[in-house]
Amino acid sequence: MSLIETARTNVGRIKVEDTADLVRQMTCSLKDFQAKQARQLRITAAKFADAMKYYVPASGAGNNRRITTKPKLEAALKSLAPNKKIEVLKEQINIRVKGYGWDQFKAPWSSSADKTVGTYGDLYPKTLAMFAEEKVQKLKPPPEPPAPDAATKKIKALGTLTAQAQVLKEKKSASAAELRTFVAAAAAAKEKEALDKQDENAHGQPSDAPAPSAKMLIEVFALVEEENDDGTTTDYKQWLAAQIIASADGSADFKKGKGKAKRKVPVGWHLVQYTEDGAEEWLRLGESNFNTQAKGAWRLDLDFAEAGSEEDRASGSEEEDEDEEAGASGSSSDSDSE
Repeated sequence: MSLIETARTNVGRIKVEDTADLVRQMTCSLKDFQAKQARQLRITAAKFADAMKYYVPASGAGNNRRITTKPKLEAALKSLAPNKKIEVLKEQINIRVKGYGWDQFKAPWSSSADKTVGTYGDLYPKTLAMFAEEKVQKLKPPPEPPAPDAATKKIKALGTLTAQAQVLKEKKSASAAELRTFVAAAAAAKEKEALDKQDENAHGQPSDAPAPSAKMLIEVFALVEEENDDGTTTDYKQWLAAQIIASADGSADFKKGKGKAKRKVPVGWHLVQYTEDGAEEWLRLGESNFNTQAKGAWRLDLDFAEAGSEEDRASGSEEEDEDEEAGASGSSSDSDSE
């Protein structure tokens, strides 16, 4: 009777606790299900974005990337370095496999058992065979890249699937329109994130930056090491003001570093002098790449964009000093009169 009475008086509370526990389980299950759906869409969209890079329309702009005959392939490979020839062959295969979804033309790029796999001698005949098979089967490029299947297609299930697992399994692929929207939104978010990280000088850079040349005032992205009071060092990245002192043309000898013998510096390398401490360094400066945070990234020094040389910057500093001196003398005379 005591046990029955205890159960009778506690059944309401226990039901509430059970209901709350069931709600928590369902909430966690729903969140897990939504996370799996989002992950599945991200993976599929990444595959679709990769396919878009290799998709070549049957006609219109860009269709010259797709090669279909041996003479055109020979012309494209002519005078190319061996590694560049392999890149051309790989691109032709990827156009069919990734861009069009023609999986029958898949080819491995390497093999631990056979070192010849993925070489020019291996891919060249496969590419020619692909051209021939494509002609025999009269294959035509699809109107858009195929939407890839989601990863869940390959999962083998044991037992009875839950309703949520069945939904994930049946949704093998999203529509091309849905994937295009997702890819565009992801690219826009990535671009916005990159813009948010940029400072005012990055936003003001010209769209067509001039080629680096001697006497040009620039900013170089560098890793700065600073010694703390306790003897430890702290590394941080910063844009440093500098001036290009010399540009190598591949023929002149330059002294690359203190105590080192002169040597020929290849084209594309420039000797820069940092404004802060006067230190000099040879850097390989390509196109202005202020969006990347890597050594050698550079941009125009917008604070002195119209200045032609370091003397202009120095003269500006002298004028500021003269203004400060004039202001100081004026303050002194006012003080004397008072």
